[in-house]
Amino acid sequence: MKKKKMLIKDLRPSKINEFFDILLIEEDGEKALNIAIGEYEAKNIAVCLDSISIPRPLSYDSFYSILQRFNINVKEVTLTKFRDGTYYANLICTKDDDDNVECFDIRPSDAINIALRSHCPIYASEDILNDVGFDYKKYFNDMIKDTTNDKEKSCLSSIEDLSIWGLTMLEDLLSDAIQREDYQVASILRDKIKELKNKEDKQ
Repeated sequence: MKKKKMLIKDLRPSKINEFFDILLIEEDGEKALNIAIGEYEAKNIAVCLDSISIPRPLSYDSFYSILQRFNINVKEVTLTKFRDGTYYANLICTKDDDDNVECFDIRPSDAINIALRSHCPIYASEDILNDVGFDYKKYFNDMIKDTTNDKEKSCLSSIEDLSIWGLTMLEDLLSDAIQREDYQVASILRDKIKELKNKEDKQ
């Protein structure tokens, strides 16, 4: 199965009540996947992304500890297909004393939680990217335009802190905005890039 490595770039409340949207983009490409997940799973992902210290282990932490105790290594998780409105994923594991690879069917939200705890890569099959993948630049610009004109700038400036997109992607989006002659968006992106570079210089 051909697949592409994916990176988590955004986690935000969904327009559907009590759900969250997680945005995954290709590490080396422009396609993205947006997956709706439950609030509990989203909060567990946020704990990892934000490196939040908690007094007691969460269920995913306990599950990963059990895997470690029995010398089971999580090699990767792969989003495999999208069917009838549902995403499917596989959890790929091995044991220290065994060359056999085991593949388990798993919900994407659970797979991502385990991947974050085991520091293993997240992949998406080329089939799923071709079926439901989309251009992340269009996603970004649609997110910007989903405001009233008089609030557009303030909304863009506060989109989950643009720094989550990273300098490389922001510079890519800036170039794209300039090519489209969308100078309002370009101006805000340029300011954010300058701000992030100044922070890096001070570190």
